[in-house]
Amino acid sequence: MIYLILNANNNKKSDSKNKCNNGLNLTKHPINKKTYKFYNKYSINEKKYFDILSEEDKAKLIENEDIVENTDITYGIPMRFKILNSDINIRTKKA
Repeated sequence: MIYLILNANNNKKSDSKNKCNNGLNLTKHPINKKTYKFYNKYSINEKKYFDILSEEDKAKLIENEDIVENTDITYGIPMRFKILNSDINIRTKKA
């Protein structure tokens, strides 16, 4: 049998404000991961790919994402029709 022994010392009030119910210390975040405003738009596969890139490649993608985000796009013609009318092969259009 395996027994779980819990810390019964709940008298420390100074430490309790920095701990949540399961005893984790919340004063320091264990993972210092950078956050990007475009990251939430990515799919799971895109996030995995982005996470394994080198810092140099990430910097290039960040720059491109910023350019796309800050570009004023006119929506006169919907994107679907721009693609259908473009001079690219059918296989690419279908994808």
